[in-house]
Amino acid sequence: MSRLSSDLDSESDSRQNDHIELTNIIRNYSQGPQRLTYFTYAPLDHCFSGLCAGFVSTLLLHPVDIIRTRLQVQSPHSKVYYHTSFQALRSVVRNEGIYALYKGLTPNLIGNTSSWGLYFCVYSGFKQLFKQNLTQSSNSSLSNAATSQLGPLHHLLSASLGGVIVLSCTNPIWVIKTRMILDYNRRSSVLRDVEMSFLGCLRRLYANEGFAGLYKGYLAGLIGVSHGAVQFMSYERIKSILIKYKSLKEKPDEGFWRQAEKAVFGHIHLKAAQVEKYKEWSALETVCMSILSKTFASVTTYPYQVIRSRLQAPDTQYQSTLDCCVKMLQNEGIRGFYRGIFINTVKVIPSATIVFLVYEKVQQLLKYKAKQNYFYDTQLNRSSIYNKLPK
Repeated sequence: MSRLSSDLDSESDSRQNDHIELTNIIRNYSQGPQRLTYFTYAPLDHCFSGLCAGFVSTLLLHPVDIIRTRLQVQSPHSKVYYHTSFQALRSVVRNEGIYALYKGLTPNLIGNTSSWGLYFCVYSGFKQLFKQNLTQSSNSSLSNAATSQLGPLHHLLSASLGGVIVLSCTNPIWVIKTRMILDYNRRSSVLRDVEMSFLGCLRRLYANEGFAGLYKGYLAGLIGVSHGAVQFMSYERIKSILIKYKSLKEKPDEGFWRQAEKAVFGHIHLKAAQVEKYKEWSALETVCMSILSKTFASVTTYPYQVIRSRLQAPDTQYQSTLDCCVKMLQNEGIRGFYRGIFINTVKVIPSATIVFLVYEKVQQLLKYKAKQNYFYDTQLNRSSIYNKLPK
């Protein structure tokens, strides 16, 4: 009799433990993991999203890049001189053929795709590192790491370090792309196609100018890292303001302007769960954020792009970045530093919009797939639930 009672108690305890286990599974699944990513290493999610964004934007906007680069490198003494962007477009198509609008596509695809992927990966990696340092310095627990608020300086520094690393890896690709774009001749033979191919340009560049030729314009590019840094800092700042504004919208007693003022200038600290709640961006929100951040960055840092393109040109007359600045100022004035800014604006605004739109959407897709994987990994489905429920 005692043995039967012991077995019943044991079975009751086992079923009670199963019930507790099931309750914990449901609770954990409903809350979800704090850092839900598709890849094991979180920055790889950003890397994959950046690769997709760079590929799509480059494929769509390469012809605009052709016109912009040619306008940037020309001077009053250039053998081919364009007065306007539209005249440059007509001249290129008429004299070199429609194929000329896709000269340098291969290095541009390789460069932009790899650059965006690496940039987002390194940028998010540095942000994650800064968050961990902030958490440790404030003696917070690891579970509250996501609540550590990064400021504009953290984003600026993360983007700057990411830009230096990416530029060091991809500068040779941009030199080759510029040389291919500045080939003004019509393709007339297979030999000519091979000579002006990506590998053909690389071999000729290295043979004629050595390793230093692969890094022409590198110093100007380092200065230009500020462009990406300012853009990402602005983008993150706008996102932060928008998240705060969404949280304030739940208070109906305050008007729009009061809420906007608090979102921009107020010190509002949100928990990680609140940040994630308001972090799902619509297409319109992403477009607006990317346009504002890119416009601000472009206006403040455009001159460096002109200097870099001129230094990378095959028939460059400048000895250094400083020499280029002095001669441009003497011969063309301030206006010379802003040549091609109209066509650049036409390119960079859609480019930034496409990049961030594709990036955010791929990020959302990866998070959705990660949730699916988490669901399957915990084996939470109806049959397993019903099997575990006490009968």
